[in-house]
Amino acid sequence: MMQVVTGLSKACKSVEGKISGIRRQIRDPSEAELWRNRGNGLLQVTEAWYPGMTEVKVPDYSNLGDDGLPLCVEVELDPKKDFKQNAKLCFKQASKITKAIEKCAPLLKAQEEELKVWKATLAKVEGPQRDFDAEQVKQLYEELCAQRFIRRPKPKVPSEQVQQPEENKWRRKYGKDVDRFLSPNGLEVLAGRSASANERVSFELTLKDALWFHTANGIPGSHVTIRAAASEVTDEDLEFAAALAAWHSKARNKMWVPVMYCKGHQLRKPARRRIGQVQVSGNYCQLDVRPTLPTDS
Repeated sequence: MMQVVTGLSKACKSVEGKISGIRRQIRDPSEAELWRNRGNGLLQVTEAWYPGMTEVKVPDYSNLGDDGLPLCVEVELDPKKDFKQNAKLCFKQASKITKAIEKCAPLLKAQEEELKVWKATLAKVEGPQRDFDAEQVKQLYEELCAQRFIRRPKPKVPSEQVQQPEENKWRRKYGKDVDRFLSPNGLEVLAGRSASANERVSFELTLKDALWFHTANGIPGSHVTIRAAASEVTDEDLEFAAALAAWHSKARNKMWVPVMYCKGHQLRKPARRRIGQVQVSGNYCQLDVRPTLPTDS
């Protein structure tokens, strides 16, 4: 229960941080109106402009004097631009402020609603009356784990037995940080477990006409390849390799994970990259799979 309470507190703090960030992007609508008034005023200036001019008095039609005429305000200028060009800058700034408000307002509302839900849930869990039974607490724990507000304890890995000669053979062949599996039809499937291993899998172990896999939508994960020509790969082998890529990713605990795949000749090394970064040229395919790790490979 303490883990759930801690996770809920982290969820509230996380959403509060997002709300603060969104609010910093939202400026007062009156500021946009001020920029528009400056732009309109610059279009009405009759004074002659000259290069290097840094300010000018313009009529402010939002503020009228006792005689019904607009009062004048000073507007700073870009000394390299004339009145019309400076007016465009004012209108652009007003539009920028307005668009930010339109974009951020619904995001802010959604985050505020989410914060209400997390706070209400935390109050129920901490309250004297336990409104959650064991099954509900378990579901809440799983949800908090899925959103990374709770870290799952690492499973205890039994001490490895002495490696078999066959495993030693492919470890020496592919590297200690490259995992090897056999697909349902007996094809070798390789997965990197580090940045350097991913580099090796992508640019040394992936054949030009073979298939290469990685989690889609920017999800970090291992680079996976089937060591065979794409023409030899069946749908069963394809899903097997994609499920491995999903398992060897940050989305391992998700029900379904998007995985993209392409051919080896489409892989490129982007400029100014870190080790293990890959760029895919041309079109690629994508499918949603359940993360799966075979137990007998």
